[in-house]
Amino acid sequence: LEGIGCGCVVVGSSGGGLSDAIGPCGVTFQNGDVEALARALTPLLENPATLAPYLKAAPAHLEKYRAPNIARDYLKVFER
Repeated sequence: LEGIGCGCVVVGSSGGGLSDAIGPCGVTFQNGDVEALARALTPLLENPATLAPYLKAAPAHLEKYRAPNIARDYLKVFER
């Protein structure tokens, strides 16, 4: 989330909750698959125009993780 907030397109493994955190703001690859990592990075590095959709999605994606929104979501769980 910090990288997304700083204007970066994130490339990360799909293990754990990382793919949820990255959301529409980056690319994931299978954990441990070096070839998949290369396939994820290559278009981003070779054609900077491919970054635009990921960067455009960042504000809405980050909004979900703002403290008031997280607090509201926790409250909904506790109220059940």
